Amino acid sequence: MRRSAFVLLAVALAFVPIAVSATDWGITGKKLLLKNGKFVVLSKSPIILPITSPPVGGADSAIIFNDGSGPVRVALPASLWSVRGLGLYKYKNSDAPGGPSSGKVAKVALGFLKVVGKAAPVAVPNGSASIGVILSLAADADKYCMTFTGTGDGNRFVVKDATAGTCPPQTCGNGVREGTEACDTLDPGDCPSFCLSNCTCLPQTCGNGVREGTEQCDGSDAATCPGGCQANCTCQPPACGNNVREGSEQCDGSDAPTCPGHCQADCTCQANVCGNNVREGTEVCDGTDAAACPGNCRSDCTCPCVDASYPTCGGSCPAGQVCAPLKLTDTILGHTTTECTCLNASATCGGLVNDCSCPGVIGVCAPGTVCAAFGGCTMAFSACSASCGPP
Repeated sequence: MRRSAFVLLAVALAFVPIAVSATDWGITGKKLLLKNGKFVVLSKSPIILPITSPPVGGADSAIIFNDGSGPVRVALPASLWSVRGLGLYKYKNSDAPGGPSSGKVAKVALGFLKVVGKAAPVAVPNGSASIGVILSLAADADKYCMTFTGTGDGNRFVVKDATAGTCPPQTCGNGVREGTEACDTLDPGDCPSFCLSNCTCLPQTCGNGVREGTEQCDGSDAATCPGGCQANCTCQPPACGNNVREGSEQCDGSDAPTCPGHCQADCTCQANVCGNNVREGTEVCDGTDAAACPGNCRSDCTCPCVDASYPTCGGSCPAGQVCAPLKLTDTILGHTTTECTCLNASATCGGLVNDCSCPGVIGVCAPGTVCAAFGGCTMAFSACSASCGPP
């Protein structure tokens, strides 16, 4: 087998130029798959010759995607590559989509390359699209460029047997990210404030307490997830049930400012169900669960203004009504009581001559009505509100 491999390599070298410096290769693409949570790039072009720019033991490699909005770089650092045979190299990131990037596994060999990732590097196209893909080995020692043109539905984009691509030109230092550049002076790209003069990112060191490159956080430098930075410099996923609101959680156990005491097991606030005798969400009370107004919970799960709050009337009333004190005189039994009740703020007496008026005089209402707050009469015993004058 070893003899056959050497013969095959000799044949390849006879027909394919060897790159002695940075070289761009336009190659055919066998397959590009993009979907939520995954990407796959595959080529079986005979031009692929990784032995001229091995990805191990030197500069880092990367695979770059560009849907027209700018290059997106998926790092494939040299430290995670290994030699598996003559001209055969494999990459593995067990922490993907964490770790250095979303790249999970990769394989390059004579006439073959494949890269698989655990997240879509660009938005999955919804409609026709053309996506450029570049495999950069050993910091652009060799670049293999493909262009995949096809149609997606927003959830899945698959293109097979793409024609040979063209590597885009790039000029480091012009302030515009091009080709395989990770950044370019004023265009910070993947590493804001850490772009080097060769348009690569300052190498990141996880664990030094400084967020660099593609790190989501680093120790205490964790603006996106304070206190939740993991050892691999990625943010800890929200953990429902730890009594700490994280990510998109509405609440988490006792950490429930928007729905105290009503956080559900899935870390969402329990929806209000007025009438089930359980106070939930924004309800002031609910049937017998009425600590704010025992025995006086209204059918809309709000507390009315009640006798106990007089003479300082307070409490909730339906829209358009106010909580006001009324002095009620029972003309039959001959006794007077004062209580707080909900009254229409804009009540009128239907044009009655004996409408109550404010301020300064005791209002007079028609028999069977009372003088309400802010003037106006409403059906009740003959009485006047305190706001209309002395009792």
